[in-house]
Amino acid sequence: MLQPSAFLPRVHGRVTLSAIAITSTASDPLSCTVYTGGRDGMLHTFSVTAEDGTLTAKPTRIASERLTPGWIEQLLIVTQQPSSALVAVTFYRQRMVLVDHTNRSELLSVACAGGASKPWQVLYGNDDGSVLFGFMQGGELFTYHHKPQSVDPSINAQAAPCIRLVDGISAVDIRDTAITTTSTMGGVVLLATVGEDCCLRIHHYRTLSLLGKNTTEAANTTCDSLQLLAEARCHASAIRCVAFIPPPYYSEDTRYLLTAGAGSELRCWRLDMTLSAAKPNLVDWGAVLPANRKTRTDGELPRIMGIAILTSSVDYTVFAAAYSDASIRIWRLDIAQQRFTCIAQDVGRTHACCVLSLATVTLLLDNGRRRCILLSGATNGQILVWEINVGAFGDGVVADIGPPVLVCNDVHRSGVNTVDVRKLGESRFLVVSGGDDNSVAMFGIDIDSQSCRASDIKRYTGIHASSVQRIQFIDDATVVSL
Repeated sequence: MLQPSAFLPRVHGRVTLSAIAITSTASDPLSCTVYTGGRDGMLHTFSVTAEDGTLTAKPTRIASERLTPGWIEQLLIVTQQPSSALVAVTFYRQRMVLVDHTNRSELLSVACAGGASKPWQVLYGNDDGSVLFGFMQGGELFTYHHKPQSVDPSINAQAAPCIRLVDGISAVDIRDTAITTTSTMGGVVLLATVGEDCCLRIHHYRTLSLLGKNTTEAANTTCDSLQLLAEARCHASAIRCVAFIPPPYYSEDTRYLLTAGAGSELRCWRLDMTLSAAKPNLVDWGAVLPANRKTRTDGELPRIMGIAILTSSVDYTVFAAAYSDASIRIWRLDIAQQRFTCIAQDVGRTHACCVLSLATVTLLLDNGRRRCILLSGATNGQILVWEINVGAFGDGVVADIGPPVLVCNDVHRSGVNTVDVRKLGESRFLVVSGGDDNSVAMFGIDIDSQSCRASDIKRYTGIHASSVQRIQFIDDATVVSL
């Protein structure tokens, strides 16, 4: 009968010890290091030394730390040059998170509805550091593959791949993001984020290539990162969407952006920047427009669920806003007069339910006139196509945007959370959408002066483990969905 050489009771208290890993010590053949992980999320490290000539061992606890607020399900010793690494498979809030404990980095995070009640497996490639994660859900196999990107050794010889740009931007959900790029300093990228905490935040996306290979800042940086430049809490409730206003309002040192959210609250912000070779992130900014609330008498103010820029000129910007009361409104923003004006809306509330997403595309007719096309998605899985004639809307009366030129029913089984378009010509464009049914849909639309027709809808079901929150074309052949 086998007898234990050492016994340590309740290493993880009253919870289960769920994972263990052992590494030998090259300098001492009689000692090793033992790692244990448990359902309490704790990782304990022990040094175990065997007494020469006997069958007893002496374990000593040398470290303890909480690796995750969830639990540790597996510990892997990954052999990579020049040294090995301890990798932990953790689960928390229905996500699998692969943590490189040795290099203090997060390798992979996948929404998989938890790991306690479904088959799953993690495979780690020792040669190239690639990770393959697979799990079963609803009778289907889902697989995710991650291969670390190579880092320029001339920038930092000790640099390690890193996925997470920044942690703790907000204690609650981030609802929307927007990006703009300056033409100076090789292109400074600014990221705006909004969310449930009613805050607008401006970040500088810092890349190793822009920091310079020989700078002190680059020497202390191992990967791309985000730096918070400014933040403001002016909305009375959650902010649902944000968008930068396109040219001609752009200048080298000024940007304008829109935010909208609960309570039908709209705001416009001016972002003033001072960019220099020494420090390209000095920002002086302020709100140039007060909150604008549309008066209602039939109950509480609806939420603005999404905004999309239709057209922008030196004098004004026209954009569409989607509302939770099934309406779509067209707003004109006059920055010089600091005023929002509602110039049109869907009087009949054609969607008949909450409108979740918007997208726009501009087509050029043979006579040189521009056709502004608006797409809207709602909680019933429906997508509508509208032609918005901005020039026909006046200042005195709120006009009706008219019936949609195309109705696409049952694009998704539930809400259309996100939609994007890609122009393939002046009479054809491609539409992709993501929904609460975890699927992605794609179809083409042909439009002329007489008709508007949609091709058969191609649906990709089961490619996400949870609802699709954002989808976007990268080019004519590439789409990214989150």
